[in-house]
Amino acid sequence: MHAVISRRVKAMNHEVVLALVGLPPGDTGGHAPTIALFERLFQMFGPGGHARVLAFLALEGRVPGAEPESLMPLAQAAHAARLARRASRTPRPSLEDTHFTLLLAAFGLFGEAIAGPLFRGEPEDAPDEKTSRRFREWLARLILAHLEA
Repeated sequence: MHAVISRRVKAMNHEVVLALVGLPPGDTGGHAPTIALFERLFQMFGPGGHARVLAFLALEGRVPGAEPESLMPLAQAAHAARLARRASRTPRPSLEDTHFTLLLAAFGLFGEAIAGPLFRGEPEDAPDEKTSRRFREWLARLILAHLEA
């Protein structure tokens, strides 16, 4: 099970890196690419995805924290893209800030996949998909605004 999850996370990280470095310097591409990327990531975690398996493994203490599939390689790639796109007059963000921002995004998507309907008070058998999508779009815009600041 760990090998399957590891391969999936590596593929997901690769997809995110390609999306991040695919934007030319000085061009954020607007919010649409970021929202599409968040949607793709949510689909990998959401219903039928890996969020529940990852939650089980984490609760069992079976998710290694320093493996190559952790978010740090992704944070390093995102940070390099962030630095390449920043205006020269803006303060240089730290790698830790980029890493923490990506962790926040991952926690948000993971939490939405695991407990979004529960936290919104929706019936388990009838989650509000439109509200879930609006939350993910809002989170994507929030993360992008921070990374662009």
